[in-house]
Amino acid sequence: MTSPHSKSPSNPAKSASPTPTPFASSFSPSKISSPPKPPAPRPSPLVPQPTAPQYFLGIDLARRHNLCVFDLGEKIGSVFYDRLRLELKDQPFHEIRSRLYSLLQLPGLKRCAIDATGLGMQLAEEARSAFGYKVEPVTFTPAAKETLAFGLRRDFEAGHLRIPRDELLRADLRALKKEVSPAGNLRFTPDSANAACDRTWAKALRQYAARPRPSAGAVLI
Repeated sequence: MTSPHSKSPSNPAKSASPTPTPFASSFSPSKISSPPKPPAPRPSPLVPQPTAPQYFLGIDLARRHNLCVFDLGEKIGSVFYDRLRLELKDQPFHEIRSRLYSLLQLPGLKRCAIDATGLGMQLAEEARSAFGYKVEPVTFTPAAKETLAFGLRRDFEAGHLRIPRDELLRADLRALKKEVSPAGNLRFTPDSANAACDRTWAKALRQYAARPRPSAGAVLI
């Protein structure tokens, strides 16, 4: 006899199965609470913090016979790394000015030394007027060339320069020669008629731009 309180065994074939939930709907943003964000860590004085990049630019100006070279380097610690070398030839002045101003507007650019000899005089003056102390015109006198050339050599000897495997650049660096005139003055000339050492002078100007300038008890960088 069957008890009135006993339940008849369910038929698996007739039991209703739950409706499957689509996979994507189980991850609905309304069903998931975002965990609280941890507080931002405070900088520790013992841990070095990342610093903004420091760029320096040297420009050897030319238009027809030689190259107009832009040399941009980044200083990391005490070492300079090549970041950009732009070479222009037979370009109009407005194109040279456009390239120059775009580089001078880089947020991390600290200073630019630009060849203000001959045709570079007007461009250097205009850039100085537009960007102020960031631009330093350099006239290529014998004394200025001596300062630039020896400064570049010191930076190489001290291990403060890292240059890429670029045969054009390395050949240009090797081509610059030092001569002594009959009057005892130093002259720096390329060792062949085919080399103007434009890449060398642009890099020397860049390194010159990166050197500290003493000013009224402070050091400008």
